[in-house]
Amino acid sequence: MQYRFLNAVVVALLATISCRDPVAPGKSFGAISISVWAEGIDAPDAIGISVDGGTARRTPLPGTASFYSLKTGPHTVTTSDVPTNCSFDDGDRATVNVSADGIANTAFPMRCVSASGSISVLVSVVGRATPVWVSVAVDNVVQPSILGNDKVVFEHYAGGQHTVSVASTPAGCEVTGSINPQQIQLLTGQPIRDTASVKFDVMCDSREPEFGLDRRIAFQRGDVVMLTGEDGRNPVQFIQGLAPSWSADGRFLAYGKQQCEPTWGCDDDIWIIGEDGYLPHAVTSAPGMRDYDPAISPDGSRIAFVRFVYGPDGTELVVADLSDGSVVRISDWYPLSHPTWSPDGKRIVFTCESGFPPVGYGLCIISAASSCPETDLYECPSLEHLGIGALRSSDPAWSPDGSLIAFTIGCARMFCGTSAEADSSQIALFNLKTRAITKLSSGHTPAWSPDGTRLVFAGNSDRPGLQIINIDGTGLIRITTNGHDTAPSWR
Repeated sequence: MQYRFLNAVVVALLATISCRDPVAPGKSFGAISISVWAEGIDAPDAIGISVDGGTARRTPLPGTASFYSLKTGPHTVTTSDVPTNCSFDDGDRATVNVSADGIANTAFPMRCVSASGSISVLVSVVGRATPVWVSVAVDNVVQPSILGNDKVVFEHYAGGQHTVSVASTPAGCEVTGSINPQQIQLLTGQPIRDTASVKFDVMCDSREPEFGLDRRIAFQRGDVVMLTGEDGRNPVQFIQGLAPSWSADGRFLAYGKQQCEPTWGCDDDIWIIGEDGYLPHAVTSAPGMRDYDPAISPDGSRIAFVRFVYGPDGTELVVADLSDGSVVRISDWYPLSHPTWSPDGKRIVFTCESGFPPVGYGLCIISAASSCPETDLYECPSLEHLGIGALRSSDPAWSPDGSLIAFTIGCARMFCGTSAEADSSQIALFNLKTRAITKLSSGHTPAWSPDGTRLVFAGNSDRPGLQIINIDGTGLIRITTNGHDTAPSWR
């Protein structure tokens, strides 16, 4: 019985093999090589190519796609994923004859015209010798601030009508002699990109901004560092930058700044500037990396910050020595943001992943003297992971007496009852001794007053602007109302 079964299997296999085309008598095979390239502007990076309705193969431009083991005779080559601003001289498909053991060549030269336009904006500023940054909006979307008397080009706008406006100016400056907003028209489908030019005239009074000690709170508005007093009145522009951080003595300020150049594109570096607004200079300059969220050590000798490294796409906690410019990598952990020093300068608290598997953000504390750059952060002996439950915790700020950490608290989305709850955040205090959590008010990115009795923070969308509250939850006041105000630092 067993031999009879095996014989039946062998007969069936032989019958199957004899029916296959590749070994059938009189059949031959060949190949097709398809070249694609594009001329003009706004061409795609790649298009799809298929043969006889099969699965499309993504082919870079310029490039070649080859299809093998095709039967002799005619075959239909078809292109796909071609943007509407591009076309082929001889159509998007072709019939190609394949000969036995040969390679048939065909090509799809493509011509592309403009799919988008650019908007050139010049803001002419007169009346002040110090730099003036102006906020510009395109179609009601605020763009990166423009330095007065500089021309900036905003790219990749669809054809048609657009509205360009000066959204805000510093105190004592206003748009004069020009229409605000202005309507412009962009043309597409052209062999060269259409650029519409817009000019605004801004007149400022002659008074220069004062950066005195009464302006103790630095904060970020858009991409400009602002200074204001505790009453929030008459905030002034200080420097173009992000996430400001005062030194403990208030004599200088660190901030993030984006640098762009043709070779590397745009990177973010850490800069410092004196309290008087003079002599800003770079602390870091690392092409291919993003340095952000600076925090100055209590003695003013070091700056901790986050470095994002392109390629491996990971973040590092880094400390730079201001005396010689040397940097030390403290840890590798992703995601990671917002480092803050302990008052004695021995430890750093930062935002880290929470739990395993991660369910949100948490707070980690690591020694500033030792490092764990090559090991899993949870195996680092100098690291403490603050267990705050299934919550989203971020933006830590250590109190001047070292007993509390103020932070932004929310719930991880999977544990929230409603979407509104998931999108809300609150200012809270974490007691390092009792591990108790006290919620104070809705908001985010808190910073301590120098005496440790109050917090300044950014409000949520339902109550935007900067706010100040006592650490017992009383005395809440709102000092600004701009929804772009965030990341305060108090000296």
